[in-house]
Amino acid sequence: MKRWLLQLLVVVALVPAVWFISTPDQRRTYLTLLNLPQDPSWLHEGNLLALLGSAPQRPPEAEPFTETSSTPDAPASSAMSSQEAAPNVLSALRQMAHSALPQTLCGKTATRDIRDVETPQIYKWTDANGRVHFSDSAQNKSAQFVGESYASQKKYFDFKLTSKGMPRNGLVEDKIRAAAQQVYTQLEAYLAPERRRQIILNLELYGDRAEYEALRKKVFPGFNAAAFFSHGANTIYMVNEDQLETTVAIAKHEVVHAVLAGLVGPMPTWLNEGMAEYLEHGGLPYKALPIDLSENAINQLLATKHQDFYNASAESNYMASHKLVAYLNSSGEGRRVIADIFNDLAEAPCSQVDSLGAVTSAMGDVGHLAKLL
Repeated sequence: MKRWLLQLLVVVALVPAVWFISTPDQRRTYLTLLNLPQDPSWLHEGNLLALLGSAPQRPPEAEPFTETSSTPDAPASSAMSSQEAAPNVLSALRQMAHSALPQTLCGKTATRDIRDVETPQIYKWTDANGRVHFSDSAQNKSAQFVGESYASQKKYFDFKLTSKGMPRNGLVEDKIRAAAQQVYTQLEAYLAPERRRQIILNLELYGDRAEYEALRKKVFPGFNAAAFFSHGANTIYMVNEDQLETTVAIAKHEVVHAVLAGLVGPMPTWLNEGMAEYLEHGGLPYKALPIDLSENAINQLLATKHQDFYNASAESNYMASHKLVAYLNSSGEGRRVIADIFNDLAEAPCSQVDSLGAVTSAMGDVGHLAKLL
């Protein structure tokens, strides 16, 4: 038996364990290394062994994911022989095992320079009666292209909204786009100007709740999420709710995650979800939120790991995060705590954050916070 094949068998034996303890973002990295599709079911399912034999089948409920990194996906139909593929797979699997250690492979989602803008197609021309007209094409030989004069200097979103199983609704789209722009404006206030980037984002709005639920169950089994954001696809998946205000509020929550993923990268879950809740609900004052936080609750929240945040205590974790973030936003000192965490992570994505130290050094010890919260 060739040596590389023996090594491969040893590493493959470790794959299920590595895959199981990895986050969705880490799994996305593994799929990229293996040149496999960024599919929602594979990002979250525990069985990776099938990947070594054939490309995964995309779930019929979901459109193929599009990877926005600079590494192109190999076509699902292009298959190498096992002898050709094995050394590459072995190298990738070694990186997988490495990334399960504290030094994880992670980073921000794809963004662009805010000066990367499109020039609109605008032509100016005068008719036989001397009247000036503007159009998106040259109507006659005298038409002049004037698009540069109307081009934006900066663009903060490359935002595509797709309706799934429902006719396009201009009002809903306009409201969501406006809400997304508002979210960006609110979040950029925490970041140094050089940290601001153009967010590349897709939003799939489902008219059929059953179709959305079929996808959601593949991605978040056991967790009843009204919507979710996929880092691997830079895409928000959500349902068009009966009430327009509800749809817009949920979209705002997910856009917060999308913007932070592009500008800051991975961060403490209490801050990520707390900020999303805070902006979704329009910046409610912390005293208006119906939950009291004890010293133990604050310590536990700030120490909660990402994979534990969404367990049986998810609802209380969301509420506690919301209240803590609302409290921080009630003062200049608190806003600086958030800004410092954002900017430090933007500079060094995936670095460790001492949440307890960051909060208490500026806002007082946990006992003091508990009396206020």
